[in-house]
Order: sequence, then C-alpha cells, then structure tokens
Amino acid sequence: MKTHHVIRFLADAIDLVGVTDHGHDKRVGLIAHALGLRLGASREQAERIFVAGLLHDCGVSSTDTHDHLVAEDQWGEVDQHCERGARLVESLDCLAYLEPVVRNHHMQWHTEESEAMPQPTRLAANLVFLADRLDAWLAPGVRSREHALAKAMASMGTLFSEQFAPAVASVARDPVFWADIAQARVGQKVDEILAGIEFAPMTEKDRRTVPFLMAAIVDAKCPYTAEHSFRVAAIARRLGEHFDLPEGDCDDLETAGLLHDIGKLAIPDQIINKPGPLTAEERRVMETHAAHSYDVILRLPSMERIAELARQHHEREDGLGYPDGIGDGALPLAARILGVADVFQALTQTRSYRAGMDALQVREALAAAGRTGRLDAGVLDALKRRFDEFWHLSRGPLGLPGLSPGLAQLCQY
Repeated sequence: MKTHHVIRFLADAIDLVGVTDHGHDKRVGLIAHALGLRLGASREQAERIFVAGLLHDCGVSSTDTHDHLVAEDQWGEVDQHCERGARLVESLDCLAYLEPVVRNHHMQWHTEESEAMPQPTRLAANLVFLADRLDAWLAPGVRSREHALAKAMASMGTLFSEQFAPAVASVARDPVFWADIAQARVGQKVDEILAGIEFAPMTEKDRRTVPFLMAAIVDAKCPYTAEHSFRVAAIARRLGEHFDLPEGDCDDLETAGLLHDIGKLAIPDQIINKPGPLTAEERRVMETHAAHSYDVILRLPSMERIAELARQHHEREDGLGYPDGIGDGALPLAARILGVADVFQALTQTRSYRAGMDALQVREALAAAGRTGRLDAGVLDALKRRFDEFWHLSRGPLGLPGLSPGLAQLCQY
C-alpha cells in the first residue's frame, strides 16, 4: 500500500457522499491544481493544493451536510466539517501536512484569521475554497458555466484573493481544462497526477491507521452509527479467534469489520435516518451499499479478500441475501462471521427506527435469525456460549488495539 493508493481510496469514498453530485472532491482537486499552476506555483505547491482539494471534504459523511455545502457559500455549520477533516488527515503522518489547508478551506480572504495565517497556507486554503465554490456553481442543472465564472470573478477581493483572477480567466478559455473536469475524464486525470507525485513511503503506523480512519468517516454518517464499525471489527476478530482461524484471517476479519459499511456513505440521510419501515425502493437503495463498499475497497492493492468480505456481509445462508444471493453452503466462514458480528452489534445499538435491544431481546432475535437461515447457526452458537464477552465488546468501553482515542472520537456525529 502506497500513499497515492490511500489518497485515491479516500477520495473515492468521500465522493460517495455526493450521491447526485458524484466526483465533487476530485474536480475540486483538479480545478485547484490547474489554477495553482497558472498562478506560478511550484510543482510541490501545486501537488499539495491538488491533494488537499481531493481530501478537503473528508470531514463530511452526511449527504445532507454535503448538499448544504454545495448550495450555500457560507453555511452556518461549515466549520464543523473543516475541523473534523483537519483532525482526520492529521491522524496519518503521510497526510498531516494537509491539516492547515483542510482546516481553513472555507476561510474568506479578507478576515483577521486569514491574514494571520502563513502566506503559503493562506493562499493554498483560499485556492481550494475557490475551486470548491467554482465546482458548486458549476453543478449540473444549477447554473451556466458563464454564470459560475462571473460569480467567481465578482468574488475576488471578498471571498477570494484578487491575485486569483488571471488564473480563472485563463482556465475559462482553455478547452483542455474543461475536458479534464468532465465526468468521463476526471478519474483518469486524477490518476495521472497522483502517479507523478513522489510521496514519502508510508510508515507501518499509517498502514495500520488507514482502516481506523475510514471507519471513523463512515461511523460519523449519523448519530445511530457511531462506533458501529469499530465494534463490529472487534467482535468479528474475537469470533475468528474462537474458531481458531489463522492470525492473518483474524486480521482480515478486523479490517473487513472496519471497512464493511463504506458504501453507506452513498445512501441518502433520509433513508439511513428514517424512523419507520423502508419502502421497496428505499430498501433497494439501501442494499446497494455492500456493492459500493466492494468497489471502493478494491482501490487498495492486495485488498481483494477484504473487498469480498465487505460485499458478502449481508448474504444469507438461505440464499436470500444481497447483493449476489449466495447460498447453498457457498458463503465462506469469514463472511458468515462478519454477518453475525454486524447484526449482533446493530441489535444492541439504538437506530432511527427502534431503541437498542436489551440482552434478552438480542438473544431472542439471534435465535430467530438462526431458525430462519438468515445467519449461520454455528457462528450464532459460538456467540451464544460467550454472550457476555461479546455483549461487552458491543456495549462496553470501546477498546480496539491500535485505535487512538482521538480518532475514535471523530466517529461521533
């Protein structure tokens, strides 16, 4: 795993939140990079601005928050995602240099806070802000290209530095720039630039932290999912150890537990937070999350098995699960373990449509799931025999080796 793999992985996951505005973060990175080069930035400076643009909204997990940020230039709650995003990138040594840019990427140019910042950081953060607003103003079906460019030029000296105006005028006349940020070209162009950046090698600490970082982003989706992925990871690992699986398999179960719900970033908040039963169409949308998780995890080299487990965590022994309807004994033990861990933790946790269950209710729900073939009887039996231990992992103090308290706090909504 290399730094550019992690950056693309995170950018793909963050872009899921847009739902109907897919690719926002990648376009912001490309726009900021193009503007930086036209302003005479060094290659190193332009690359920093590019990566900051790709990850500027890593503090956004809610589709509702994303929609507000696109629609409103200075939304009242804008600082929250800047602060969370800054703390998230700071948790990785290889991305910590982005912290001040991510933290200040909605800072208006002429403010006391902005003027007090080091000039390179001030310019980089404000350039990402300009790229972010340009892409928002260019959103399909919202405004014309000419209107967006005119609004950007009119905002020079207030929202943005006056010195950015020539760069905006330059890209406005460049057909290659517009082709590069078109939906069909965005991913390829991002990969081209990332491939040309000489990142420092990732540390082992960073490799261990990446899944925790992603779980924190996913679990911040809404108040009902806080800590879910961390706890599923701990439960799945302990179940794997109960079955005497090799240590590498237990490591995979833990990682899959941390990453299994990445695809829920693509599910609209009104579905995730609905207080009553889902309609057939809402359920269809909800059930896409496992395949979304699979697609994003595959961006990381050597993560094929983790991606498969994430894809399979809602499959059922009776073949009525999703997305592939695997049954007839073809579902691997690790996937069956992950499925049980996911359901068990969810039952103990309060959700929008019900309160968290007590121990007796959870036992009864799991027994019913075993009788109907929804969950594996052997894995359920293992959980039943050590129920108190797994209950503690699900509802007790959060404890997962390698997880820093600061990062754990960022999964709170």
